Amino acid sequence: MSGMAAFERGDVASAHDRWLHSAREGDANSQYCLGLMYDEGIGVDANASRAVSWYRRAADQGVAAAQNNLGLMYLEGRGVPRSEDEALAWFDKAADQGFAPALSNRAMLFLSEHQGTNPSVLSDLERAAGAGEPHAQHVLAVLRESGLGTERDVVASMELYRLAARQGSADAQFQMGRLSMNGAGGTPDESDARDWFTQAAQQGHVQSQFLVGWMNLQGRGGPKNEVYAARWYERAADQGFAPAQSALGRLHATGVGVEVSDEDALHWFRIAAKNGEPAAQYNLGLMLAQGRATRRDPDQARLWLTASAKQGLPIAQDRLANLLESGESWAIDLPKAYQWAVLAAEQGHSGAATRRDRLAESMTSAELQRANALLDAWRGEH
Repeated sequence: MSGMAAFERGDVASAHDRWLHSAREGDANSQYCLGLMYDEGIGVDANASRAVSWYRRAADQGVAAAQNNLGLMYLEGRGVPRSEDEALAWFDKAADQGFAPALSNRAMLFLSEHQGTNPSVLSDLERAAGAGEPHAQHVLAVLRESGLGTERDVVASMELYRLAARQGSADAQFQMGRLSMNGAGGTPDESDARDWFTQAAQQGHVQSQFLVGWMNLQGRGGPKNEVYAARWYERAADQGFAPAQSALGRLHATGVGVEVSDEDALHWFRIAAKNGEPAAQYNLGLMLAQGRATRRDPDQARLWLTASAKQGLPIAQDRLANLLESGESWAIDLPKAYQWAVLAAEQGHSGAATRRDRLAESMTSAELQRANALLDAWRGEH
């Protein structure tokens, strides 16, 4: 029985032994298969150095897949010192044989180092995409949609996204969801978008997980399911996606899809706030100002509310204006309050507009002069 026959019937140990015997006798395909086993930890402990050793033996005998994978090992610095030059040399060898993944990887290496593209890169991507390589199809679709280095063609980009998505490319599935949501092919189709986002989410695509959560929460493109929404938000949050962390905090604060828990809400708001999410910074500031699930801390509350306001969140700007006007948590500072009220009102916050007008009438001329100086300084920096 051959190594492949043993592998296909699920006897990985026997496959390894048969491939090892053949590989030692110089069989290139067996050498490549052993490299793959050690690379991916299939039936053996993953060992990058051994993977490189077997890939190199097969690559030296001209196995294109081994040449491509050896290039990837050099590109990623696994089992060998990282070297883009060595990676390119091996990609070239495999690409010269027309191996589609190598054509794609060679193009990706160029694009990672340069702002634009060139005819050679486009040729590699087109050849790889034409051969059915999903990553090349996705990248070529991005270029066609944006018109970067090539003629803009939204219809062609959609077809390329679709081809890659159907082969399981999570990035392409996300793009198909985005295009369906926006109606790029005609009428927006939220049901289709939800299906594509779900396929990508199931593969761990973090933005898609967040969007599937949002669509379940809002009942967009399918039934409303708050429990599913919380589960998808949690998956994205666990991957460090700040908007999902913030959204999960809101669910815990309000008891939507999960049990009400100020402690859990505080936990997620704090993580998302530290990751720069303005809504979470605002909510964390509120909880610290109110002493919810933690001791009251006006100074930390002001820090987080200010961080959110500086990112342009109008509700945070208005809340800062309110606290600085009332002196509820900090010393009254009407010019500062006016500054934040003006900025919030400019974004359409109606309550801030009322506050702005009231402050303008109540401030002294010196206070108003300082307030306008603060606004000028802000606009100069932003």
